[in-house]
Amino acid sequence: FTGIYDGDGHTINVNIYVERDEDTQYDDICLFGYISSARILNLGVTGSIKAPGYVSTFARNMSSASLIANCWS
Repeated sequence: FTGIYDGDGHTINVNIYVERDEDTQYDDICLFGYISSARILNLGVTGSIKAPGYVSTFARNMSSASLIANCWS
């Protein structure tokens, strides 16, 4: 993701369950996989994410020019 996502104080409710398939590997389960020169602001996340592999709330990887601020989970 590149750009600005301002949640304006809103909350996203997620309920994600990923069952592991022997032939498929799941990684990077999150709202924004990779952010570059991006800003994610004023956003809450509730609910649950259950998956094999890496799980994060907002971003799995981000460039140094990116910012996540005033966000909660």
